[in-house]
Amino acid sequence: MEFELIREIAVLILGVRPEIVTEEASFSEDLGADSLQIFEILTELGRRTGIDFSETDLRAMRTPGDMVRLLLAAEQEGVSPD
Repeated sequence: MEFELIREIAVLILGVRPEIVTEEASFSEDLGADSLQIFEILTELGRRTGIDFSETDLRAMRTPGDMVRLLLAAEQEGVSPD
């Protein structure tokens, strides 16, 4: 579920085909995202899940898989997505 949400947001913001958004794809190298677009993806993810992400979280985001792990960690800490 987490990955599908991230894929949906990445496709919307980056204008890429869904099949190229994999958990291992590099946002910058494979998907052509710049730092502002990665920030937009993380912001939209936060809006949809109700989780506030930090600037440190943003710097750690290299792949959609990184975002999945971040969401799962937030959920385990007791922050439930809406």
